[in-house]
Amino acid sequence: GANYFSASPYLDLNYDPFPFLSLYARFKPEMHPADYTQLMPGKFLAASATLKPASESVDLKTGVNLNVFDVFGDVYYGHYNIKNNIYIDEAGSTRAFTLYNNDIEYNYSGVSAEVMRSGPFTVTLGYEYKNLIKSSTGKTTYLPNNELDLKLKYALNEWTFRADTGLLSGFMGTLAEKALAYALLNLGVSWKLNGNFTVEGHINNVLNNNYYLLYYYKAKLLNLGLGITFVF
Repeated sequence: GANYFSASPYLDLNYDPFPFLSLYARFKPEMHPADYTQLMPGKFLAASATLKPASESVDLKTGVNLNVFDVFGDVYYGHYNIKNNIYIDEAGSTRAFTLYNNDIEYNYSGVSAEVMRSGPFTVTLGYEYKNLIKSSTGKTTYLPNNELDLKLKYALNEWTFRADTGLLSGFMGTLAEKALAYALLNLGVSWKLNGNFTVEGHINNVLNNNYYLLYYYKAKLLNLGLGITFVF
C-alpha cells in the first residue's frame, strides 16, 4: 500500500484580563488522507493515483471562559472549512467515477455553563448552532444545525464518572430532504492511580444510533475504549 502522512499543527492562545474571565483562541489546520473505514457501505474507490482522496480542514475557535461565584461558563464562536474529495464507482464494471462533497464551509457558535453543582456532582448544559455557508456540490452533508448537550459528572476521590447526552436536529440532508434528528449517549469512567497514571474507559453511542459526522463518513455504532494517561 501507499505511504500517507498526517500533519496537525495548532496554535492555542489564552489571556486572563480578570480573575473571573479568560479569553482564548485556537487555530488548528489539518492535512491528512481520507479514512475509508467509516464510509457508508458500497464500493468507494480512488479514480487514479493522481485523484486519490485528500482531506484538508481548518478550524478557528475563539471564546470566553467565565467563572462567576465558582460557576463556570463558556461562550464561543468558530469557523470550519474542509476540503474532501471522494470518488464513487457508481457504474460498477464501467468504472465511471463521480466526484462528491468537494468542500464545505460553516461557522458555529455556542454557550455552555454549569447549571448545578452539589458536592462531587456537577451538571453542565450547552447549546451549539451551526450555519452552513457553502457546500460546493450540494450533495449530502448531514450537518446538524442545532445541538443540545447535557453532561453529568460525579467525581469522588480518585474516581470520576461521566455521562454525556446530546440531541441533534435540523440536519442539512440532500437538496431534496433532511435527515432525522437523533440522540447520543456516551458514558465514561476514569481512575487516578497516582499523580502520574490515570486509567480511562468509555462506552460511546450507547443507543447504537446510525449517524454521520460529515458527508458519507459514518460514525461508529456502540463502541468501547480503554486507555492509560501518563503525566510527567
